[in-house]
Formats: sequence, C-alpha cells, structure tokens
Amino acid sequence: MRLGDRGSASVLGAVLVVVLVSLAVLGVQFGAAVVVRHRVVAAADLAALAAAGRLLEGDGVACGWAERVVREMGAVLERCSVREWEVAVSVSGPANLFGTPVGRARAGP
Repeated sequence: MRLGDRGSASVLGAVLVVVLVSLAVLGVQFGAAVVVRHRVVAAADLAALAAAGRLLEGDGVACGWAERVVREMGAVLERCSVREWEVAVSVSGPANLFGTPVGRARAGP
C-alpha cells in the first residue's frame, strides 16, 4: 500500500453509503407515487359511479355527488361532464416527485 492511498477506502465507503441511501429514498418516493396514483384512479371511478347513480336528479346534483366523493377521498375534481346518460370525471391528486397524478373515469346508470 502506498502512503498516499491511506483512507481511500473510507471515502469510497462513504460515497457508497450516500448512493445506497439515495436509491432507497428514490424507491420510497416511487412507491408513494404509485399508491397516490391508485388512490386517484379509485376516486375517479367511485365519483363517476356516484354521479351516475344520481343522474335522474339532474346534472348539477350528479356532479355535486362526484365532487363530494372526490373531496372525501382527498383528491380534486378537475372536470365533471354529463352527456346523455354518461358521466365523465377527471380527478387529480397531490403533486409528487414524478408529477401530478390524474385519473379519469366514465359511468352510466
């Protein structure tokens, strides 16, 4: 071992620890983003079904129910439209490291 190489293993070990911790944090963030995406899609599905169940009471009432369901699930209703007997909703969730998750769903009675 040369005299100038002393301590190089410690530096290499420290760099390796930083890389591994960074990968672990990135993995956790990715997992959280996937969970949020699934929740947003579920909120869109449930909101569309809730609105479709209330279509006979009018478009405003149907979209009001969609808004209520989405809010209770912790998301934001971006769009609710009714065309004949079909409700289409678009829902977004909180932004994360990978962007803003969006879910879309359609339903009818």
